[in-house]
Amino acid sequence: MDFVIIFGPQAVGKTAVGRQLEKITSLKLFHNHQTIDLLSLYFEFGSKSFNELCWLFRSKIIEAAAKDKVNLIFTMVWALQNPTDKIFIDEIANFYEKEGGRVSFVELESPLAVREVRNHSEERKVWKPGLANKVESVIKEWEKIHKLNSDGDFFYPERHIKINNQNLSPLEVAEIIKNRFQLK
Repeated sequence: MDFVIIFGPQAVGKTAVGRQLEKITSLKLFHNHQTIDLLSLYFEFGSKSFNELCWLFRSKIIEAAAKDKVNLIFTMVWALQNPTDKIFIDEIANFYEKEGGRVSFVELESPLAVREVRNHSEERKVWKPGLANKVESVIKEWEKIHKLNSDGDFFYPERHIKINNQNLSPLEVAEIIKNRFQLK
């Protein structure tokens, strides 16, 4: 059983890569906007209730998937310097590990200028309607205040791959991930 966590900054291509990886493996995609889009209907993005429910929903869905032996891809923006994010990652990884699953970490990176263009792509408008304008300021703000990519200092180097996907298609990245972690 496999659990693949794809992380990186906003608009780096996590969902696009996840969708392609889902097509070429037995894994199912659970992308971060599935909870964000639901909760945004009722709560202000980043509010206490929004954040608490977002982490709770994600945690419970991933826990149930692990118990039911679902091969899963999960995407998120991970502020690597934030201890709370690391605690969450360890918690969800543990769900799979205690069920005998294998956890792999995929880190995507692309320059800010590339991500700003991707933020306004047609594909993003279809999959994440109304998001581009909301994320525009967040992309720049988070770039300044959070560590969104590692510098050779990732927590679990033996289970990690870092891919600069600036000049790669989502399918090319998915193939790299599939081969690196021998996903079926």
